[in-house]
Amino acid sequence: MTKGGDVLAAGTRLEEFEIERELGAGGFGVTYLARDLSLDRRVAVKEYLPHDWASRRPDGAIVRMEDDMLRPVAEVAAHGVSPGLCGGDRVGAGVAGSGPATDSGGLAVAPGLPSTPGPLPSPPPVTMAASRPWRLAVAAVVAVAVAGAGLAWPAGGDAAPETTRTAAGTPGGENARGVERGDGGGVGGPAPPADPAEAAQRGAAMDRADSDTEPDESSAQEDPAPAVPPEAVEAALDLDSAGWLEIQKGLMALGLDPGTPDGRVGGGTRGAVRAYQEGAGKPATGFVDAADVTTLRYAASEAGRVEEQRQAEEMERQRPAEAAAEAERRRQAELRRPGRVFRDCDSCPELVVIPAGTFQMGSPASEEGRYDNEGPRRRVTLRSFAMGVKEVTFDEWDACVRGGGCDGYRPDDAGWGRGGRPVINVNWNDTQAYVSWLSETTGARYRLPSESEWEYAARAGTTTPFHTGSTISTDQANYNGNHVYGSGRGGTYRERTTPVGTFAPNAFGLYDMHGNVYEWVEDCWHDDYRGAPSDGTAWTRGGDCRYRVLRVLRGGSWFSVPRGVRSAFRNWYFDGGWLDFAGFRVSRTLD
Repeated sequence: MTKGGDVLAAGTRLEEFEIERELGAGGFGVTYLARDLSLDRRVAVKEYLPHDWASRRPDGAIVRMEDDMLRPVAEVAAHGVSPGLCGGDRVGAGVAGSGPATDSGGLAVAPGLPSTPGPLPSPPPVTMAASRPWRLAVAAVVAVAVAGAGLAWPAGGDAAPETTRTAAGTPGGENARGVERGDGGGVGGPAPPADPAEAAQRGAAMDRADSDTEPDESSAQEDPAPAVPPEAVEAALDLDSAGWLEIQKGLMALGLDPGTPDGRVGGGTRGAVRAYQEGAGKPATGFVDAADVTTLRYAASEAGRVEEQRQAEEMERQRPAEAAAEAERRRQAELRRPGRVFRDCDSCPELVVIPAGTFQMGSPASEEGRYDNEGPRRRVTLRSFAMGVKEVTFDEWDACVRGGGCDGYRPDDAGWGRGGRPVINVNWNDTQAYVSWLSETTGARYRLPSESEWEYAARAGTTTPFHTGSTISTDQANYNGNHVYGSGRGGTYRERTTPVGTFAPNAFGLYDMHGNVYEWVEDCWHDDYRGAPSDGTAWTRGGDCRYRVLRVLRGGSWFSVPRGVRSAFRNWYFDGGWLDFAGFRVSRTLD
């Protein structure tokens, strides 16, 4: 047995351990609270120094008996291990003055904590050899602790070391050697106890095997190990806020409520820990030990893994929807791309996308030939929309009639020809029948342009009287060339319509915005712009809509003088009247 005089003083070096104080002593050795200098943390260490086999010299060196005397003991140790000798973070085994213990000593190492949550496993049953239980018990002790070996496990921190190694337990370590083991093999038992107190208790249990006779009850309780408070066990784990956050997440993963997972320890966390401990069949102290930390960390990790998998599966399920949404976004972006020209059907008018923007509607007071109804000038902001590249032709109108639309009405062409010439002799109500047929045929929303959309499109970014500049000629538009505007010159008076697209377009790609035929727009007639919408929508309240239902005409015609084909010029007519110098072009909403 270890003698009382062999208790090491505080500050003594036992290999890489520095003794702080004695935790307990018995027939199976002395248990110390020590600091692991290699890991810089506190651990429980047990030293077994049987004086029948070895002794400590005054200089601290260990003197052992002959190897041959220990050989039979080691052979028995190879077949079993005492349940009191549990594996740990480090288990020392060495013999003074020789190499690693082999036939004479053997090794005892531990596999560490299980990788799945749950209570620590029970020790394996002990196999008795040759009907001599004392010999097995002593052999197990010697296998670990021959000549002053050190038995250690952490008082806090990681409970399942990656490497289990043996190390000699002589003070200073001059004459002892260790053996590295990383595979969890060797003679060993269950995972280490979670705190130094339990370690001391297991050491005391092993002390009972150090006799040929059964120990009496008084000897079994001869040197009780002091209990370590659960607060101290938890404090030795040195948990920071990140560690507590992981524990809180683990508690939540097990269906417990620690409160807000913030890494701070309060009443909610303590209560959840107690509930977890009760469920695990442990004392409900509310303070965690190493086994609790391992289980809760695993629960948090597993919950995180499951959540990551769920998110990955959800993302996979959303992929088709996201792809469809992206395709729709691109389609909408292409639909609104300024300058894009398209048709919704073979017989539909060709359209061009007009960009969104802001402009000054109306004419300045300084503009030649200006009328008062062209003001006051105002700022209008418009969304993107599509507009007919050209005026609606007889061909396009006749397609509507053939398709069962336009009320079957076939307007007269005044003898000038049909085909690609602009349709004439259609009133405002007729235009509504045409855009309704287009909308039903295509599923898109066709309409007449608002008055502000029409002027914005006619100007195409200009502020001059015409999109061609400060004047215009009959080489640029079809109007009454017997008259001039500003510094312009006279030209041709054709006295009829020309095929659409005869002259160059403006910057938005629109043809015949000046002259050829007047174009109906959606708005009712108002005598000026006071109170008009500033968002580009049609003005259909108040004004002449209350009385005679007059609608606005824009752009002038083949019949107009140059003053009457300016971008700001406005005119009106009854919504049910037909004119051989009035037609229309369509707009289409892009939403």
